[in-house]
Amino acid sequence: MKTLTILFLSILILSCKDENSIAATSNNQTNIEEQNEVVVPPTQNGTYLCKINGKNWYYTEASGIVSKRHDASFRIATITFKKKLDKGNEAIQLEYNVEENKVIRVLANLKPNDKSGNRISANYTTREGYLEPGESISGSVDLSNTETASGSATFTVANDYQKSKLKTEDQIIKITDLNFSGVAYSDINKVFGQ
Repeated sequence: MKTLTILFLSILILSCKDENSIAATSNNQTNIEEQNEVVVPPTQNGTYLCKINGKNWYYTEASGIVSKRHDASFRIATITFKKKLDKGNEAIQLEYNVEENKVIRVLANLKPNDKSGNRISANYTTREGYLEPGESISGSVDLSNTETASGSATFTVANDYQKSKLKTEDQIIKITDLNFSGVAYSDINKVFGQ
């Protein structure tokens, strides 16, 4: 319960940032991208994040949170990317073990069309130690900047929940070329002085 309360407060804190913080994040993102010579300009679809089954995927909002859960002996960085759709949202969420600098859990909530052509919500999730045959996750995160995160990930995940409704090509997703930088994050332990 305490973890849920902390998570809720963290999300509330992240959503209440003022416009100066957002502008500073945009400036930091531009500077980081210029240093790495990887400039992916935002489009009307949002900011490019990755390819899903070979198709470009863009996000319209990104945020991060770093915390140490009571059931873990390490800090976890959770980075979330959301894409606003005409009806609803899509999201990709990555969890990293900060100390070992590796991806430990991935979640994608996408809105593909089902076999009948209707848009449905499809959940793809897996975590380290629970990979099914054919699934894989890898990646790293950089939190050396105390305000913004950068990182990468690739993963292949099957849908176990809506499989019977999905077209064959949507039953497994392969995420490639996922790279991000300049994503604002909050370290909960520092916020609450722990």
